[in-house]
Amino acid sequence: MKKIKILIGIAVIALVMIIAGYGFLFTGHTVNEDSEVKIGAILSLTGNSPLMGKTVQQGILTAVDEINEGNGKKIKVIFEDSKNDPKEGISAFHKLNGVDNVPIIITQLSSVTKALVPLADEKEVPLFATITATPKITEGSEWAFRDYYTTEIQGEVMSEFIVDKLKINKMAILYLNDAYGSSAADYFKESFEKREGKIVIMEKYEAGYADLRTQISKIKESDTDGVIVLASDKALGNGIKQVRELGVNLPTFTYTGLDASVLKEVGDAAEGVYVISITYDPENPITNVQKNFVNRYKVKYGELPGHYSAFGYDVTMMINEAIKNGESREEIREGLTLINNYPGVMGQITINSDREVRFPQVVKIMRNGKPGNLE
Repeated sequence: MKKIKILIGIAVIALVMIIAGYGFLFTGHTVNEDSEVKIGAILSLTGNSPLMGKTVQQGILTAVDEINEGNGKKIKVIFEDSKNDPKEGISAFHKLNGVDNVPIIITQLSSVTKALVPLADEKEVPLFATITATPKITEGSEWAFRDYYTTEIQGEVMSEFIVDKLKINKMAILYLNDAYGSSAADYFKESFEKREGKIVIMEKYEAGYADLRTQISKIKESDTDGVIVLASDKALGNGIKQVRELGVNLPTFTYTGLDASVLKEVGDAAEGVYVISITYDPENPITNVQKNFVNRYKVKYGELPGHYSAFGYDVTMMINEAIKNGESREEIREGLTLINNYPGVMGQITINSDREVRFPQVVKIMRNGKPGNLE
């Protein structure tokens, strides 16, 4: 009798193992006994762009809290620091892929993301980029996705506003010498000149350079009627502050980089700067999704969430939606392609066939530390 019980026990264990190992034949999805899904995130948490990395991280963690309060799969994010350095980003990717074996990786900033797309293709890991504005990041890669504006579109929006609305036809460009700043400068120049505008002078600077007196003096002495500062994080704040401090009293423009975290660095120098903005306003959330996000973020961090945090939140919530399609890399990749009219902070989100998310953009003017509508 004892021998029979042992044999029955062995048979039961074997049956359970068979069901666990081949359950996907019945469900159509990979079976994962672990109740927690680990995803990776490569952000600029230190280095020359820590403000953006930190706020994106806080948006991601706000989403994780919300997801983990639900009845579905729990999410754990493994964060790695790129320092906004492609080499550091590549090392982080190899760790997340080879050691942690995460099924998807969030990434941020153009120079790092550009370096990671070929690796995502090679290893077949979905890469979801945000705060990455260089055009054509997802082009030719079925594993690369992006939730952010491109410098190409922003160049068109801003140049149209400057020429058609303000009737300014001569501009100076002050830009950060990295992947984002260079592409932003090139696309703005191209779009501005298509509207018969003239770029009088282009001056570049490095992220670590505190003194921009030489570049700004050249701009001040030129025959320009306006200046656009194209950079990110602390470098953007430094550029705008010095333009003002060195007496360039001309209409000044930038893109979406004047997030709440950067505005703390810029202070009153941002007043009157024309900026490309989005419809999301943390001080006036309209939809239930926006209100929920703002309230959760305020409770968790004691401040209002800027648009960098909102993008981090939306990306994480979309990944959670994609995981419902299955937890393998291929199933998550496919799940992202199926997202259509998903209610995000930025509005109804659809991932297009080119794996890009588009949003309406408008030009606003900075008043009292926030973007205001033009009169």
